[in-house]
Amino acid sequence: MGAGWMKDEIALRFSDGTLEVRGLKEEEGHLLPASCRWDPRILAFRSPALDYVDVVSCLTRHEIHFTDHAPAWSKLESGLQVHRAPRPFQTEALESWRGGGGRGLVVLPTGAGKSQVALMAMDDIRRDTLVVAPTLDLVAQWRDLIRTSFGCSVGVIGGGEYRVEPITVTTYDSAHMHMEHLGARFGLVVFDECHHLPGDAYALAAQCCLAPFRLGLSATPERADGRHQQLMSLIGPSTYRCDVGELAGDYLAQYSVEKILVELTPEERQRYEEARQVYLDFIRSQGIRMGSPDGWSQFIIRSSVSVAGRRAMKAYKTQKQLAFAAPSKLNYVEHLLHE
Repeated sequence: MGAGWMKDEIALRFSDGTLEVRGLKEEEGHLLPASCRWDPRILAFRSPALDYVDVVSCLTRHEIHFTDHAPAWSKLESGLQVHRAPRPFQTEALESWRGGGGRGLVVLPTGAGKSQVALMAMDDIRRDTLVVAPTLDLVAQWRDLIRTSFGCSVGVIGGGEYRVEPITVTTYDSAHMHMEHLGARFGLVVFDECHHLPGDAYALAAQCCLAPFRLGLSATPERADGRHQQLMSLIGPSTYRCDVGELAGDYLAQYSVEKILVELTPEERQRYEEARQVYLDFIRSQGIRMGSPDGWSQFIIRSSVSVAGRRAMKAYKTQKQLAFAAPSKLNYVEHLLHE
């Protein structure tokens, strides 16, 4: 038992991406959320760090006094140094998110200023903040935006850098790698392009994070595999949504949508059909239903334990690459850009 811990003290502690609840007996588990499981190795309850708010709420509701050693974040010393007049929908988005307890998704079209909503949320919450973005280019953009807006040094994790500051920016890949150690460091986490979050690896980063305040940003949170449903538990509900049609003309340029169907070449089509058949044969032989909540997880697990499974995973990636980035599609995009 670590220094400073009393034998009969009920206390919370962050440990390797999990939340430990010490001091309760095994038979007192009904006082905690269902996600808390008894860990006989430490004679205490353990849950994903994600459930920090639920655990605190349960203990408070049962009038159980406890000491909270889990959070390691601080209050930001200062807020925004550059103030931009927010657009009405940005103010509405912030108020809706705040009304949801500071947890949830803000869905706005590209170019509508989602990053400004995030800056406003950071200024409002004033807690150490982690911003998670899908690419290094976006990490660089966030770093420059935050540095200019808050007038402070900004930490970066990813691309060979590892520097933690009260406001830090990282990639999803790096968050997955380091969240077990950083999960208690930030009180607010912002998931940019949060539709990337659902999935076994990236979702683990959210589960290992203690942050009680969570903001997801996306223009298109829905996913074809249905896994966007996980965003509810990982970040929170959709607290505000404004589609492009509602902003076109006033805040965004008028636009029109034209769908262009590009045929795969005979060679691409053959490769696609062959790869897809390998993938389908495997999931059918395993009885995996990809439409079920655990379908993708089952595919990941079973594809890693056999030669046939690894072949199926490779085939899945091949058919996906051909569907989204076939040479014939890229050639037509080049033509459009030239026109």
